[in-house]
Amino acid sequence: MKNANLRWTVFPGCYEYHLRCRYENPLFPTHRRQVNETELEEAQQKDVAENQQFKKQVYDLLPEMQTALAGKQTVNDLLGFHRRIYDLIERSGEIGGNLAEERKILTRLFVALDEDAKNSVAENNEAAESLKKLREHLHGGVQMQVNNFLAQMGRENSPMLSEDVVPRFLTEDIETIKNALPSLKQSGVLETLRKGVTEIIASAIVNDTTRDVLKLEDKLKLIFAE
Repeated sequence: MKNANLRWTVFPGCYEYHLRCRYENPLFPTHRRQVNETELEEAQQKDVAENQQFKKQVYDLLPEMQTALAGKQTVNDLLGFHRRIYDLIERSGEIGGNLAEERKILTRLFVALDEDAKNSVAENNEAAESLKKLREHLHGGVQMQVNNFLAQMGRENSPMLSEDVVPRFLTEDIETIKNALPSLKQSGVLETLRKGVTEIIASAIVNDTTRDVLKLEDKLKLIFAE
């Protein structure tokens, strides 16, 4: 039964978004489909706190970098900022919500520092190798949009219980699923997830309207494409 007292926000953060995914969703276990006002209020409070803390970290970083980069910087200094920026980009995926502007700022800073670091190590083979290794680890994640599903599944204090993972994955939009599949395959969990998907589809009572709304057929083709 729908709860008319629930007041959802336009740009939900991690905790509220997961409640929205669960709410009256036939892919989730029956006991996970209901949400009450207290749960929603607590989730929104957590999201607001994380959002405010994140934005403070981003905008505090800008003058710190400006001051630091005004002087002579070592390669390690540049790489230290590199790492911090990347961690913040990853964090934006963990907390969700409307952080598009902050992500743009961080990505621009990351790319600019990447160029500075490359120029700084041009004549230092050892430093160049260190930068190469760091870029191999970090740079790919910035080139594509952070995958909120993966970030929120693996974050500390994730709202996703183990029984939520597969139904939540099937509830995500097609682009999120598509972008998550390579990482899931690389980490060796894709086959386990596929097994869970098969079990849920076989057992869940999903009417045609819900299947269309969730675009289940398209998602299943994508998940089992290889």
